[in-house]
Formats: sequence, C-alpha cells, structure tokens
Amino acid sequence: MNERIQQLADEARLITVNGQTRYALAEEFEQQFAELIVEECCKVLSKEDIRHSGYGYNLHGLYQQIRNHFGINK
Repeated sequence: MNERIQQLADEARLITVNGQTRYALAEEFEQQFAELIVEECCKVLSKEDIRHSGYGYNLHGLYQQIRNHFGINK
C-alpha cells in the first residue's frame, strides 16, 4: 500500500467525538477514510495550474465540485 494511503488509513482509524479520541467503528472508518482521500485529491488538484484552450480553470470551483460530488461539505 502507498505510504500516504497508509497514513490516511491510520488517521481514519481514530476519530474524535465530543473531545474524546477513540477507535472508529467500521462504517465510521470507511466514511472518514473516503473523506480523507477526497481531501487529499483536492489538495493535489489545488496545486495544479489547469488550462484548457488557453483559459485557466477556477480551481476552487473544481475543488468544491469534487467535494460536493462525494457529499463532503466541510
């Protein structure tokens, strides 16, 4: 497994609820892990200069579209 993916999985295993950290239940882990991967992809995208036919894209708009597509509204 990719080292960064392993780090995200480790991060997803622990969640904080009401100020207390505990191990995530299976469905909580899956949700958190998926959100962390989407956020990581958005971070990579935000560093890119995407151009099409000479016009720059609104990267913040693309970032929000990806997050909205996956239902992540942080």
